[in-house]
Amino acid sequence: MTVKTTARLEGLRVLIVDDNPVNRRVVWELVKTWNMEPSSVNGGNEALTTLRQAREAGAPFDMAILDYQMPEIAGDTLGRAIKADPVLRETVLILLTSMGHRSEIPHFERIGFAGYLIKPVRPAQLLETLTTAWEAYAGRRMPERGVRPSPADKEAGSTTMYPSGAVRVLVVEDNMINQKVAVRILEKAGCRVDVAANGFERWRW
Repeated sequence: MTVKTTARLEGLRVLIVDDNPVNRRVVWELVKTWNMEPSSVNGGNEALTTLRQAREAGAPFDMAILDYQMPEIAGDTLGRAIKADPVLRETVLILLTSMGHRSEIPHFERIGFAGYLIKPVRPAQLLETLTTAWEAYAGRRMPERGVRPSPADKEAGSTTMYPSGAVRVLVVEDNMINQKVAVRILEKAGCRVDVAANGFERWRW
């Protein structure tokens, strides 16, 4: 990932929700290196309280990274509660899980998760997922509400548009959620997009 990519996350407030303190710390350190502003809590009830208090204080969280397997409230249940709350529903949600199955992806999409990663989390994968999810959100909301642009957006303008079909892009991504988000962003920018689930498919392109 380039410096420009990490700059898109700079200054974003992110809440990390995980009952395991080691996992919380690992993710906290990662997002901190990308100049995000992290906070962390150990469960769903505390997460809801923290999100609401931040919103009331006028400093809402932009994103939340939720662990799936938590004893108090499971990550998908917490995500559903966040998306059902009119005050919190704009929070961009990422789900981390130790037990990933492709069959679960439609379930998470319906709830409103913008990304899905299997632990242990690799820094590059987390960075790509956060960036893709945020750009999809910003691209969807900027025309309507003027979402705060990232430093990179301020330098380059809110969107780089190409003449329709002038640029052809290959997206190599085996995560269906990330794949769909990337395609949506690129097509909106006027690119012609091809998709490959892995490197083997890439070489046939």
